[in-house]
Amino acid sequence: MKIIYTIFLLFNISFAMAQFGEAQTITTQADGVRWIDAADIDGDGFNDIIAANRFGSNVTWYKNVDAGNSFVSNEIAFLNQTSMVTHGDLDGDGDIDIVASTIPDQRIVWFENLDGQGNFSNQKIISSIALNAFFLLVEDIDADGDLDVMSGGDASRIEWFENTDGLGNFGNAILIDSVPNSRSLAMEDLDNDGDLDLVSTSSGAINVWWFENIDGLGNFATKQEVGGLGLTAKTTLLVDFDNDGFIDVLAAYSALDRIVWYKNIGGTGNFSEEINITLTSKTGGINTGDIDNDGDIDILVSTTISPNLKWYENLDALGDFSQEIIIEADFAGSKCLALDIDNDGDLDAVRSSQNDDTIVWYENQLILSTGEAQLNTIKVHPNPADTALYVTGRNMSEISAMRVTTLLGSTIWEVQEYKNTINTSSWSSGSYFLELRNGSGQKRVIQVVKK
Repeated sequence: MKIIYTIFLLFNISFAMAQFGEAQTITTQADGVRWIDAADIDGDGFNDIIAANRFGSNVTWYKNVDAGNSFVSNEIAFLNQTSMVTHGDLDGDGDIDIVASTIPDQRIVWFENLDGQGNFSNQKIISSIALNAFFLLVEDIDADGDLDVMSGGDASRIEWFENTDGLGNFGNAILIDSVPNSRSLAMEDLDNDGDLDLVSTSSGAINVWWFENIDGLGNFATKQEVGGLGLTAKTTLLVDFDNDGFIDVLAAYSALDRIVWYKNIGGTGNFSEEINITLTSKTGGINTGDIDNDGDIDILVSTTISPNLKWYENLDALGDFSQEIIIEADFAGSKCLALDIDNDGDLDAVRSSQNDDTIVWYENQLILSTGEAQLNTIKVHPNPADTALYVTGRNMSEISAMRVTTLLGSTIWEVQEYKNTINTSSWSSGSYFLELRNGSGQKRVIQVVKK
């Protein structure tokens, strides 16, 4: 894959690479947390966290009280070995309801948010014969203005349940297709005909399939190949990685320790061969979003083997990704989310761990303070560099400390003053972070490249 360096021109617009703070606790009592999701449950403007706690057999939401400084646990209901949880306004009353599954009881259920404040009803049955419903998806599948529910899993069946009246009363299962180990589902318009198509993971020779929504009413065509590496794909997500206006497909192959994407060629649902993003051990969770605020989609990953939480920068808005940038190294990861916890306008990172029952978050420390203007007048050139980097701009006397680190966080150069020139002749070829701080403690982090 060619390396494209034009990304560094973007630093005139995007002033800082995303760096993350220390872990901040949401809970230490999510007993066997199997899945996490996020939504504003109580309508106060803060993103709350929802968890499927498998060993505790409960669905719980954690109220974000004050922009991430504290959280309060609220158990919604007992649900035997809760497998997955997601959300949506199933009854059309303007607040967030909860959908969850239990594999031992073969049920898919939902809980009505009774008052928009996070007080929930008893469980309401969507299906009581949902065999191995490992994954749930809430979308308006038939374009009738309300949210339906889809399930997949280890029973080799992808089914959906129509919300028949917009009030959360559901019809019988409608079979889409038989796909082994359909443990991840996603819907977007892949062929640009205005309706939602479906992508599913699978075991077998082909591991990612897509299904055309042929009439916009939830009638799907026979599955079509996206790609496959011969072992089960664990996760799929649908995003536009290369900014061409067409939805591409991401797939994580946990058994192969690989994350790849498939380009949607011409927006017709014809896909390229896999494009490798990274080799990473035992993916537990994966999420996407513009982590560094540069206008393209990056990737957040949690794994069960250290380093456990990391992100990959989309370097050029064309789907060429950086090496891993580590957020935390020492936990056994389950799931992860990229969302704004502290309401400062950027995407923070949330992760869960089934091993130690924790859910924590990490602040994305992009500079958003009033001192940003001074630091943002800085120019670093040439970039990529050969033997030296020059750091110039207005108000350079404000700089009190400079540091260069590897992508893994090791410091290779540091001074407690402003230096106009940084000697790079001894650096190995590759990417580094240059961190600049002023006397107020504000910082700017810029990615630089040594030829």
